[in-house]
Amino acid sequence: MRPTDGTPLVFVLSHDQDSLDFAKQSYSNYPRAHVYVLHSTYMLETYFYTNVLESLMDVANHTTNWVASISYKADEKTFRSSIDKMLIDQTLVHDGYDVLGFWAPISLGDSVKEHSQWFHPGLMELMNYALLSVGETQENVTRMGDPSSIFKAFYGTYFVCRPVLMRQYISWLTRVVIFINTDAKAQKMLWANSHYFGPSSEKIYGLQYYPLHPFVGERLSIFFSNTRGAKIALMNPDDGSYPWKF
Repeated sequence: MRPTDGTPLVFVLSHDQDSLDFAKQSYSNYPRAHVYVLHSTYMLETYFYTNVLESLMDVANHTTNWVASISYKADEKTFRSSIDKMLIDQTLVHDGYDVLGFWAPISLGDSVKEHSQWFHPGLMELMNYALLSVGETQENVTRMGDPSSIFKAFYGTYFVCRPVLMRQYISWLTRVVIFINTDAKAQKMLWANSHYFGPSSEKIYGLQYYPLHPFVGERLSIFFSNTRGAKIALMNPDDGSYPWKF
């Protein structure tokens, strides 16, 4: 990985040889994409942020506007061509955006709270407990119930942000994840049925379903960005246009 100065650091996460080969082929014409193999842990993509990304940023050691990750199968959920356009669009930089969210499968009235409760019952209870336990205010936690036009949401760990903000996020996220993984009550809540079923649940968790591990990190990035005053540009999930005007 030797990007030229200023090139966004966008890591395309794969998890085995097949997904690695697919990512290399799919993103061979995208110079801003760096394919990375992230072997599965309970926390999935969240582990990349708490344990991997900062060291990659240190090794790269170059000036860039954007850093973060997308999945090797991003085409299933968002517009790859629009991602590439956003990464090089200097108007987003000049307009003071701090975060670019590439997948916002929400209607204008949805909130993070409503979205989470609908798809993953129990997730918001875990989020509330963990965030309050690590010192976040009730006022900020309550903001997850605000409409998406106010508390902007981007899911699936499909986003980039400014490097300074990313380092702050990594430090904060690590503290929250340590709490979740060491507190007895949080652990019990974490292993609840997320009502999401996939072929890897048995392999990773030894269960017929995914527990809540993969979905916590997605909401934590939303919470951090909104409560730290970041200016967020979202991609329209219907046509890939941006920034999405609510």
